[in-house]
Amino acid sequence: MKTNLSLSSIILLLILGFLTRGEGKLLPPSFIPTGDPNRPDAKLYLPDNKEIEKIPLIVLLHGFSSSGKSLEDYLQIKANISSEAVAILIPEGRSDSKGRQYWNATSACCDKDHKGVNDALYLNKLMSAVKLTNPSLRDGKTFLVGHSNGGFMAHRLACDFNQSIDGIISISGGSFLQEQECRYRYPIKYLHIHSVKDPAVKYFQNPDMPYSGAYEDVAMMVRRNKCFAASTKESRFDFISSLWGAESKVQLWSPCSNNTSVEFISIEGEANATFNPHVPELNKIKFIQSLFKFIFNSF
Repeated sequence: MKTNLSLSSIILLLILGFLTRGEGKLLPPSFIPTGDPNRPDAKLYLPDNKEIEKIPLIVLLHGFSSSGKSLEDYLQIKANISSEAVAILIPEGRSDSKGRQYWNATSACCDKDHKGVNDALYLNKLMSAVKLTNPSLRDGKTFLVGHSNGGFMAHRLACDFNQSIDGIISISGGSFLQEQECRYRYPIKYLHIHSVKDPAVKYFQNPDMPYSGAYEDVAMMVRRNKCFAASTKESRFDFISSLWGAESKVQLWSPCSNNTSVEFISIEGEANATFNPHVPELNKIKFIQSLFKFIFNSF
């Protein structure tokens, strides 16, 4: 049965949630109950120093049939934080009839049972409650990091609640099939990381796909953010641990409208025994550097 929590209920659960103080840059996590037997509790990491104002909130959105814990382990953001003060929110999608966690993001991905759950509304209420109950986050910016289905969900959330989102990092994710399905009123920062050979979510769109390819997603964001071709910068670097050489091409459009930017990291290596194009083994240090550059250059 579908269960929706009110904003006041989520706030109460956050206030009652158990949070113990620990060593390091982030406190041990608090868990935010959902009240939904088909949706695991969300996890929240707060910075050890909460005297800092306008701390950014990073929201991790997992892929289809995955989990927040799996995405947390994959990206290893918490383990690689150095001096930056951030908060990390890790929500969980509901489980479908086959026990696979998912986000109902677009018509293409990934509500297989057609339940029509409004995940965008749930996530927006959750993020709002987290900020209301943590003054150091209240005026900070919000950034979504989504893998695969989580990338689709990031686009949906930024579309439905545009003013609540300041940036998206999509890893092997997709978006709406047609640009007119979503009209951003406010531009947002955008970073897309995608393997050219991704077999699950395609790099280039084709007529049989019910969603846009990564290449088309980036082109749409360049238009939405009113970027200019003359501002494009290109470079190459080694972004994948299991591939040799500078296998990744980086394209940057900056500055764009409202001091935003669009960045596209195309991974050009071939699939092999150690490289999965849909779940690329990112060089964690370089990913964290890219993540924090993306976030803190927004202030």
